[in-house]
Amino acid sequence: MTAALAQLPPGHSVFLFDFDGTIGRLVLDWNAVRRAVVEVLRSGNSALWPPCGISLKNILAEVEDSVDSRNRSLVAQTLAQHESRAEIEPIPAGVELLRQARLAGPTAIVSNNSRVTVARGLVALGVNPSGLVLVGFEDVGRCKPAPEGLLLALERLGRSAAGVLFVGDKESDRLAAHAAGIAFRHIDQLQTASEVD
Repeated sequence: MTAALAQLPPGHSVFLFDFDGTIGRLVLDWNAVRRAVVEVLRSGNSALWPPCGISLKNILAEVEDSVDSRNRSLVAQTLAQHESRAEIEPIPAGVELLRQARLAGPTAIVSNNSRVTVARGLVALGVNPSGLVLVGFEDVGRCKPAPEGLLLALERLGRSAAGVLFVGDKESDRLAAHAAGIAFRHIDQLQTASEVD
């Protein structure tokens, strides 16, 4: 019988993790979230923005580039409201890696989700968030793939980029790590197949 085991690679003393897709998975109607975000933005802006058909990811990138802090705050609240209703499915390898990391050194989670969602998700997965640095959408001006969240996490941990490993599941995670000068591993790279009797 084959089971997937997760193991942190050696040579790192500080650990950063993405949340959604790495430790847990938010089960959410992202189209409904997109519609709610569009409604919030249109209530205070031209009805022409954001244009029809633009993805939630691209809307959020536009928010970072061109929307004032009041509207960005409204978008953050809208995301948090919808995310608070999401079910959270565990990603066993990610949960195990997070537990290993907490024993091995300072650990933070850097997510494009809200900080409240991450904290609630950790509790739902049986992980106590106390002692973890959490950086969410509301903490940064630019989300991943920008490195801002990773650098903020390191600042809050009182660490430099040396010896740091960031574990994620998306290309935006890899790009953020590269821009921050941090080693990156995709969650799938840290799972190995092992024979179990």
